[in-house]
Amino acid sequence: MEINIHQTKDYSLFDSITGNRSINQGKVDKIVKDIEAGFNMLPYCPIIVSESNGRLQVIDGQHRVVVSNKTGNPVYYVICNTLTLKQIAMLNSRGEKWKTVDFLNCYINLGIQDYKDLKVVAAKHGIQLRNATDMLMFNTPAAGSNQNSVEKFQSGEFQIRYLEETEQILNLTNDIFGRYTFSKDPKLIAAVQVLQKNKKCDFERLKAKIAQAPMNMDKCANTKLYLSNIERVYNFKSQAREVIF
Repeated sequence: MEINIHQTKDYSLFDSITGNRSINQGKVDKIVKDIEAGFNMLPYCPIIVSESNGRLQVIDGQHRVVVSNKTGNPVYYVICNTLTLKQIAMLNSRGEKWKTVDFLNCYINLGIQDYKDLKVVAAKHGIQLRNATDMLMFNTPAAGSNQNSVEKFQSGEFQIRYLEETEQILNLTNDIFGRYTFSKDPKLIAAVQVLQKNKKCDFERLKAKIAQAPMNMDKCANTKLYLSNIERVYNFKSQAREVIF
């Protein structure tokens, strides 16, 4: 298949399409600085566009359009009318060009409700998108614990299956440990999830013990250490030790 590389200085021909990443000004400034220093790779890195009614919609390469305009260079481009934005997202997932938030905004702009709800949950509870993704999809708080969730998230196949469970465990964790800076730690959330499943912990008693001696609770390196720390707090000033996990 023959691919023709076109060029133009008519920057007004190019439109951004719904779902594209927002412009990173720092990235633009860096490329401009490189070009001004004599390192101009624009001719060797054409952007990808689709053509419709005389307009060129930028599928991939919007930063290069801005840079070309700022430096007075031609925009080098190839026309591909078969790639969708979702396919571009998948392409970038293979090359790791996009950040998590780029994929999120892409699929939100495409109108996928699960991604909209994911953003709401992450923002509401102040947790990382990766943590929220794993919790909502697999009911596991540890970010990256399931590589399958990353692939599905980046390819637009993310689906929420555990919204109620996620809301419940995040609310419970915040209710008990909200006073601490590490209350959003996924390893702590995982520890609370273990206690919830084992049903041996009286969470009202735990809250009272923490209020009685808040300095006894510390940030821990893993879920097991959090469980041990929580059990020590739970048994603070108790005559008989109770096992809760």
